[in-house]
Amino acid sequence: MRGCLIVPIQIELYDEVLQQLQRDILNKVNDTGVKGVKGVIIDVSVVEIIDSFIAQIFVDICRMTALIGAQTILIGIRPALAGALTDLGIGVRDIHTALTLDHAISQLEPVVSPATSVLNIPEEDMTHEDAEYWAEDAEDEADLYVDEGQ
Repeated sequence: MRGCLIVPIQIELYDEVLQQLQRDILNKVNDTGVKGVKGVIIDVSVVEIIDSFIAQIFVDICRMTALIGAQTILIGIRPALAGALTDLGIGVRDIHTALTLDHAISQLEPVVSPATSVLNIPEEDMTHEDAEYWAEDAEDEADLYVDEGQ
């Protein structure tokens, strides 16, 4: 979505699942290249329990994506989860967080250029529905700029 990869965590997290999630996110950011994913939003709002391994994986994902050119924001961190992260002594100073998806997208706006608001699908692979959706999205964005006098 607009140069952002949105990752809602909706399953119980096991070591293998987390490691696969980490690989998938890094591969997606890397595979899309310079004009692809510039922001990753990971929604942890349904994560009930976090141990040091889970916390470290999320921190590592944030740091690794930064190394390959994308900023990652964790959203939905509840007070208990925040307490667990600090109690575990995991360094989170360089980790970006937001309360909601809207806040995260706003934070990523300077990182995600307007040129990445198009779908990164080769034109020959794009379906008619994809083309209609992105054409409507482009019109909405154009209307927004006109309304704001830009």
